[in-house]
Amino acid sequence: MSENNGMKKIKNLKVNTLTKSEIEEIVTNDVYKKEICGDKVGRVRYRVNTIGKINRNGRSYCDNGISAGVTYWHTHTYNNPFWPSLEDIKRCSNYKTIEMIFSSMGIWKIKFDSSKLRSSIPVQTKDIDDCWKIFHNKLDKMFCGGTFEPQELFNVIYDFKKQIRKMGYRLTFEPFGNLKEFKTSFNKLWK
Repeated sequence: MSENNGMKKIKNLKVNTLTKSEIEEIVTNDVYKKEICGDKVGRVRYRVNTIGKINRNGRSYCDNGISAGVTYWHTHTYNNPFWPSLEDIKRCSNYKTIEMIFSSMGIWKIKFDSSKLRSSIPVQTKDIDDCWKIFHNKLDKMFCGGTFEPQELFNVIYDFKKQIRKMGYRLTFEPFGNLKEFKTSFNKLWK
């Protein structure tokens, strides 16, 4: 694949599907500012459905539409938080979908299975909101500080993953590269 092949495909709108490596190339490049949304087709292809917009607050977003049982994906652009938003997480439980988020640091996968709830008491919206807020604040503190230890980051992710698992959510994070590359990339991005 030539350098920036994924970027060229998107910019020229000559594509309706991308590979995982082409999406990684896009999200780790600071040139592209808009989110890209789509759904997964087969095991290794990702259909592009929408190229997003930037709202008046400078936040990139896109709307995929929604159908139950579909695996949706979208990007979090290079200069935006690399973790899932609260909306990303709630979307899974509201619509019984799987969400994949390609970010500058790696790939998140979120799904919800009500049969996996650890209690017969329904999850309250406030529970997931509170849990996500703690997760977000911890990562945002690292984000603003511009430096971290990889284990610290993975501990925050693990704690959040453990908490939301009790609520029926399954969360995975697959970082790009090895831990040393990951730390270098993170520090470069947030300096």
